[in-house]
Amino acid sequence: MTPARYRLTISARTNAGNAGGLGTLLDALLLQGATKVERFHRTTDRFKEPTGIVCGESFDRPLPARVTIIALSFAVSTYYPSPCQCRKCWRIGHSKNHCTNSENKCKKCGESHDQTTICSQKCINCTSPDHTSDSKVSPAYRELSSLIKFATDNDVTKKEARSKIDKSYSAAGSRSTTTSSQPKSPQEDLDRLKADIHNIQEELKSLKNDTIAPIEKSG
Repeated sequence: MTPARYRLTISARTNAGNAGGLGTLLDALLLQGATKVERFHRTTDRFKEPTGIVCGESFDRPLPARVTIIALSFAVSTYYPSPCQCRKCWRIGHSKNHCTNSENKCKKCGESHDQTTICSQKCINCTSPDHTSDSKVSPAYRELSSLIKFATDNDVTKKEARSKIDKSYSAAGSRSTTTSSQPKSPQEDLDRLKADIHNIQEELKSLKNDTIAPIEKSG
């Protein structure tokens, strides 16, 4: 069984946010079942500074609803990693370090060209002209996000998750085909026949009004 990842947010203004950094967080969370702790950072002016978001790993199931750090209680939620995206070719699913492209791609159009070149916008992941390749509204990004969430919630790998989802779609399609191919019941056939007769009667009535009535009037 792989460890589950969870996240919590610690305000930098609290003692927990300032007390001893990662070491203090790790010591506190280890006592509550954590096996690994990571504090997220953001880059500002080329310098990294810690944020209030902490990610922990635990083999406990289910995950704790809350954890306590320096007498403060923090709510815990399941951590869902963001889809990996290459900053070289801008395709989703791998990082820059594992990219097989020899040239950098344009984030706006997905092609290789000089930075001064004027280009038309087209997402390299879904070919849509409505957003750039790093947009989170791309169907490709959303699909992978859903896959990651399914894999996390079901404690399986992304490959296993995709296989399970594909089987579910296949089973649903098979049930739909079976239902549509089933023969109609006698009552359904009778109801359809009555409806056809009613439609014919209405057409005859309309035809009578359009032809016979004008003839009688002229006579």
